[in-house]
Amino acid sequence: MLLEINQLVVNYGSRLVLNGFSLELSAGEILGVIGPNGAGKSTLVRAISGVIPTNSGEIRWNGADLAGFPPAARARCMAGNSSSPPCSSSPYTRQTW
Repeated sequence: MLLEINQLVVNYGSRLVLNGFSLELSAGEILGVIGPNGAGKSTLVRAISGVIPTNSGEIRWNGADLAGFPPAARARCMAGNSSSPPCSSSPYTRQTW
């Protein structure tokens, strides 16, 4: 899987926005996220990109767990194509592909 999200939970204060969201996206697949205002679309993108913290759950890119990766490191990870090697196990290791 290129992108795996398992049981993602995100709160804004006491407001539960994403509760147990899961998704698997393979290389070559295209995903559109639609829904009414306040449904959690932007929150999902912010959580994947690391801009906001998650309460629980797992986000993996090319098999690498992105927990602890700051937004810039996640962007570098995801900028390559699906044949790029997975992200380093450390978000602070310099990538040279």
